[in-house]
Amino acid sequence: MNFSTWPALLVVDVEGNGTHPPDLVEVAALPVRDGNLDTSTAGAWLICPPRPVTPYAARVHGLTNEVLAKAPAWREIADQVHGVLGTAWICAHNAHVDYRALTAHLPKWAPAGSLTPSASPMPRTRTCRHTDSTP
Repeated sequence: MNFSTWPALLVVDVEGNGTHPPDLVEVAALPVRDGNLDTSTAGAWLICPPRPVTPYAARVHGLTNEVLAKAPAWREIADQVHGVLGTAWICAHNAHVDYRALTAHLPKWAPAGSLTPSASPMPRTRTCRHTDSTP
């Protein structure tokens, strides 16, 4: 497979505090370059949300109010996160959820598109399928 023709792609994951709408408590972005994960340029941020993490959300992702108490507020890292995300395609477990959470917090961010992993006919492999990320 010729990965040199692939557009910029990031594997992205976000976690929220369990409120509606959610406040972000974690954002991670892992670039895929030449078909390989590029951990040297990955970004991961913990965020102290303006509202407390709900007990349910803490059980899901393990991030508690105590763990996040010393993390920066979103406004302190938003530009850095935006810079790492750039205009790359994003691939995420539930890309439409991550896309909506990120665009709510980064209204000027516009990725090239989003992909959600789907089961492949080949055992133990994953592929990505395009999803409509429009709000």
